Order: sequence, then structure tokens, then C-alpha cells
Amino acid sequence: MAETASVEQPNDRRNPVKWATFALRMAIGWVFLWAGAIKLYNEITTGKSATAGYLQFATYGPFAGFFQAMAGNPVVNALLVWGLLLVGIALILGAATRFAAISGIIMMMLMYFSALPPANNPFMDDHIIYAMLLGYLAVAGSGRFLGVDALVEKFRVVKAFPWVVAFLG
Repeated sequence: MAETASVEQPNDRRNPVKWATFALRMAIGWVFLWAGAIKLYNEITTGKSATAGYLQFATYGPFAGFFQAMAGNPVVNALLVWGLLLVGIALILGAATRFAAISGIIMMMLMYFSALPPANNPFMDDHIIYAMLLGYLAVAGSGRFLGVDALVEKFRVVKAFPWVVAFLG
């Protein structure tokens, strides 16, 4: 019986699952990078907070007050803009991929809870879908295929401190 392709097979460039996972990592990385870059550009050109408008006027549901209280907070603003940029860069490079994916999941879930229930579905929306895809990237070892994580795992310091591998992948 023919062996099915999986992400855990050796680093074979003919493995279609690895290429599909790589394409997913690039696509989601680009979504995060672009969102962060646009927010940073708008802040620089207009001087307006990236979080103020959304958190003040677009949040609703049971957690709206919590999110509205953070509107315009410079720390929250920096976490959003730089978080988006750094998660995007890390996913595109395949560097600290697991850490970046988990950070992205946290961001997606915060965005999900800022507007409950979703407008077009009782519970499911794009933030949940992105969080699930990021969860896949976190467990699939996606940074080990055409990513910096494969190189970093070979460093002596990483071999001396195996817990560092938990951030890679």
C-alpha cells in the first residue's frame, strides 16, 4: 500500500503536504504582515491610533466594555501593530513559528471576543478559522520546511537547551 504524505515525513521537497503547509504559512504570514504595515502606515501619516476607532465604535456584545476601555491605549496600540508585523514576519520566514502561531491565535481570539456574536453566523467567523489554521501551523512543524526554524534547531545552544525547540517549528 502506498504511504500517504504527511508533514512529519522527512524534509522531502516532493511532499505535497509540506508544500501546502508552506503555502498556508506564507499566506497567513502575509495577511498579518499587511495588516500591521497598513496600521503602522496610517498611524505615521495620520497620527491616529490603530486601535481607537475599532475598539471605541465597532466592538459589541458581552465584552464590549472591556475592549472599549482599551481604545487609544498606547500599549495596546503597540501590541496590536507590532504584534501583527512580527507574527507576519516570523511566519513568512518560518522563524519561531510555533511562538508566532500561538501569538496569532491569541490575537485572533481577542478580535473574535471583541464582537460577539458574529454578524453572519451564530458562533463561527473568520477569526476562528484563522485561529484554527494557525493552530495547525503551530503543531505541524511548518517552520522546518523552507524556514529558519530548521536551521536554528541545528545550533549548539538550541541543542544545549532543548526547551527552546518548543518555540520553534
